[in-house]
Amino acid sequence: MGEDMSQAISLSEAVTILSILEQELEALQQGLNDVNTRIANLVSLKNSLAVLKEGSEDSLAIVDGMGVAMVRARIPPVEKVLVHIGLDIYMETGYEKALKLIDKMHSRLVEMRESLSNRYRELLAQYSELRSIVDRAVTEASRRQAARTSVAGEKK
Repeated sequence: MGEDMSQAISLSEAVTILSILEQELEALQQGLNDVNTRIANLVSLKNSLAVLKEGSEDSLAIVDGMGVAMVRARIPPVEKVLVHIGLDIYMETGYEKALKLIDKMHSRLVEMRESLSNRYRELLAQYSELRSIVDRAVTEASRRQAARTSVAGEKK
């Protein structure tokens, strides 16, 4: 942004750019939050599959998707897993292949998080630089206005 800052822009334009950068930063932060949630869900899924691999004689199964209602269930050893592969499509596959697919999804999400984090840091640096310039300009304008007011008062 240093190169771009050598061009003269009005204070109003700078404030508009700051507003746009703030919106972009918020959107990136939301994207990061979403990706982190998805990563946590995949880690939880992998842990759950590891526990269920051998099956269970007495488990609690969530029946409403939110954990409000559960029932006791007997779970046979897991041999096949239905894996969501996108666009509301599920694929039945073996346990080991399911783990590989989950690991692949996890890797992609970690890459996405890294990309979003890098972009967030870049925009934050630009925002901070421009914010500093605007703050200095406003302070200088206020100082000049105060000096003019003081001089005008002395002339009367």
